[in-house]
Amino acid sequence: MVSILIAGILFLSFIVIAFFIPKGWCVKQTAFIHTSVEQMYDFLLCIKNWPKWQSDNEEEIAFLYVGPEKGEGSAQYWEINGVAASLRLIQCEYLRNINYQMRINHGE
Repeated sequence: MVSILIAGILFLSFIVIAFFIPKGWCVKQTAFIHTSVEQMYDFLLCIKNWPKWQSDNEEEIAFLYVGPEKGEGSAQYWEINGVAASLRLIQCEYLRNINYQMRINHGE
């Protein structure tokens, strides 16, 4: 009887915990940079400037740029060790935010 009670409590605990596990995830990062908002926004609006933020990779990566040079719709594609990746600017609000989509291995 005690083992059934303990099993029931464990089962109920797993059910309750499952309600608190998020269905999706989001990556956010904050950095403080000593420059004006206008300069930073203009810098990031040009997708060709984005590789300058990659300090962790020492090898040269060949990027393919598609679409406009700045703003919504601009995209860059690359491949490292047979794994394709892309970065595309999808929405830009002047001096507020730049939303982008990054896909690795075709979204798998």
